[in-house]
Amino acid sequence: MADVTNKSGRVEGRGGGLVLQVEPRVCLHDVSTIIRVTGVDPHSPITLRADTYTDGGDKFSSHAHYISDEKGTVDVRNSESVGGSYKGVFPAGLLSTLKGVTNARVRLYKEDPTTPWKVKVTACEGHVTQQEEQKVNVVSTMMERHLMGPGVTRVRVHHGKVRGGFASLALPFFSYEDLPKKHDIYELDYFEEAVEFLLSQPRIIPDRCALFCSSKAAEISLTMAIHLEKVKAVFSVCGSVAPMLTTMTYRGKELWKGLHNGLEKFVTYDSKNQGIIFVDKVMQDFFRDGNSFILPCETAPDDTYFLFVAGDEDTTRTEYSVQAMAHRMKLHGRENQCRTIVYPGVGHIIEMPYNTFPEHSYNNVKLPGSTKEEMVASYWAGNAVGFCKAQEDLWQQARSFFELHVRDQSHWYQNFLEESCRKENET
Repeated sequence: MADVTNKSGRVEGRGGGLVLQVEPRVCLHDVSTIIRVTGVDPHSPITLRADTYTDGGDKFSSHAHYISDEKGTVDVRNSESVGGSYKGVFPAGLLSTLKGVTNARVRLYKEDPTTPWKVKVTACEGHVTQQEEQKVNVVSTMMERHLMGPGVTRVRVHHGKVRGGFASLALPFFSYEDLPKKHDIYELDYFEEAVEFLLSQPRIIPDRCALFCSSKAAEISLTMAIHLEKVKAVFSVCGSVAPMLTTMTYRGKELWKGLHNGLEKFVTYDSKNQGIIFVDKVMQDFFRDGNSFILPCETAPDDTYFLFVAGDEDTTRTEYSVQAMAHRMKLHGRENQCRTIVYPGVGHIIEMPYNTFPEHSYNNVKLPGSTKEEMVASYWAGNAVGFCKAQEDLWQQARSFFELHVRDQSHWYQNFLEESCRKENET
């Protein structure tokens, strides 16, 4: 068994007559990969398998059963899986359905983005399970999927109170280095300092920025857009528009206090899916008209834009949240500054392509009737195919949204282009 790089740059693994082709073998993580098996008898059973490890050493695996076509070929772009971790035609299936071997509810994520995901892809004859090991006619190759492109650097930030990394600033706001361990009180001053710090950096457009947020971070990002002049766009993914359990202050004064009482009626434990979920009817009622906890995005400056994304199976019911905000913006004549997208077959988590579908993750929560927080699994719902399709679309939506509302509407950037063109014409 060996890996061979052919003239086209593809990497082929060879074992007996079986050939495994992976193209590209090394790429950025948002690039789709073609996996193809040749050299077997027509209509033969073939198993494809993927294995990877977290930075902490936890193993994740997936597998799929295929039947080769009349030419003795399996191509994930059009071949149908008949069993395993997924069924049907699913080109990104091996990546999307990776599950923890020792705990299937643990979420797969990269702690060190400067190193690539290394995913071993294996093909063998016959239909075998993840627990079985096939010794005859096995071939494999190692994929490398990078989270950072060539020339991109990652800088650890310690500026005043601000912690994180840039040129997109990954901004932690609790349980990181010397930041507070809990997120019961936010200070907008911290986030304002982060905006000013980012925009003061060289080679950064200095007059405006955008925010990408998800889940709990949405209430912070929306508040920033309302109160901070240089925040001109918010892309919110499955985030709530009505704060719970938290308070926001600015320059020593309280801006808002989220819902603190009666929260025990909002959540329940789903024994079938083994995780915490929000109660549908309660959340639907909570986001009806007149909810005083909904953040007043209509008061943001006229040139501030919002894009709210939700999954139609999200167990935190953010679809109701998105609908409530869209309705509120329309009532105030701000519908042109507000867009919504609801993805089918998608739960609470939507990430970059081609991250693994996270049906569960663990969070510190206080269960109804409990006096303290404990680490429990939350069930996010959705399915791997819907999740993957949403990722592919959301990635392009986000890029277009930020280019339009940050780069293209920046007066500084337009002047920069004009000056650059003038200098080029003079030479």
